[in-house]
Amino acid sequence: MKVGKSVLIVDDMVEARTLLRILLSRKGNYTVFEAENGQDALALVARQVPDLIVLDYMMPDMNGSEICRRLRSNKPTTGVPIIVLTARTDYDTRDKALDAGADIFMNKPLRPVELLETVNALITKGTQLPAVKSNL
Repeated sequence: MKVGKSVLIVDDMVEARTLLRILLSRKGNYTVFEAENGQDALALVARQVPDLIVLDYMMPDMNGSEICRRLRSNKPTTGVPIIVLTARTDYDTRDKALDAGADIFMNKPLRPVELLETVNALITKGTQLPAVKSNL
């Protein structure tokens, strides 16, 4: 297992998790943990708090806004950067995610280099980024 910064990927689609894991572990050299739904994510962060969370918005058990709210109300994860990803293109979804505590909102399909730059900026440099990266 790699040492250093860690990223939790939360997505109900195994293909999406696989692509993100490959990008972040190989290109970003991050230790990557995966959860397939909100409940699994909350259980994982109770055991080990990641340095950043990449969270799909649309999942069957709870949506990204609800997961963000729960993470922000949990003292150990209140300051962990959260990037919300979604295929939804409406402003309402974006606003709900940001209001719930997401740091960055990005639309799918993603440009891998843009996601990697965003992750790097948030957890390795501590750079403040605008709250929205969206092609709406």
